[in-house]
Amino acid sequence: MGRIAILAMAVALAGAARAEDAGPAPASDTLRVGVPAEPGATAGFDRDLFGAAAREAGLGVSFTVVRPGDAPAELDAGRVDAAAGPFPPDAAIGRRPLAPVAGDGDALLKRRGDGSLAAPADAAGKVLGVLGPPPAAARLRSAAAALHARVSARTPAFADPMRDLATGRVAALVGSLPDVAAAALARPDAYEVVGPVLGRGVRLAPLVRADRPDLAARLDAALARLKADGRLAEMQRRWFGIAFDPPAPAGPPKP
Repeated sequence: MGRIAILAMAVALAGAARAEDAGPAPASDTLRVGVPAEPGATAGFDRDLFGAAAREAGLGVSFTVVRPGDAPAELDAGRVDAAAGPFPPDAAIGRRPLAPVAGDGDALLKRRGDGSLAAPADAAGKVLGVLGPPPAAARLRSAAAALHARVSARTPAFADPMRDLATGRVAALVGSLPDVAAAALARPDAYEVVGPVLGRGVRLAPLVRADRPDLAARLDAALARLKADGRLAEMQRRWFGIAFDPPAPAGPPKP
């Protein structure tokens, strides 16, 4: 074997030895996030939120479209590092929930600039319609009762809710926050969301893989900074039309 070949082999062996001494490869510096399909307020918010949180944590970010129902399995398989949700409460068991970042529930959609309806309580005595399919009529009746408002006599099956709102036939529409936000985003010149969310609502918290407590800690710290300086509220207003004040994390769930 020639001297050059022997030298090349020695260099290769030395490099392999150094690689073994270095131990396992470090975790990727790119955060892989499972998010809902676009378009929509929730999908847009999730991408903005995780993009900002990753930058704040010094990480790159990549997005994979994952249905919320499939996200826990994707986390457990290690195909994504974090998932946006929304998730039922039991999905956090055995995984690492981050601090809540938004809320879900029912909200009101009104004509932009209607100063008589600045808060849900201002709906008392006014006529409300429903934004959504016929089964959402129960949501309308519940909201109207809580707000001491009246219900539109037009049945959801035959009503054009956006036309009813535009013409003043109803003062506001009741719907799920994502639906209401989507309507406001589609016509920001004509409609806006009235907050806060009706009732207690649901707090939305992303999940992180169970085997990455270090990543969960970095992201929670990043989210805390986004909340403290107002960037989180700005993203909430951009995508949902209202800002939330999510509570502090309740601690890790019990398996």
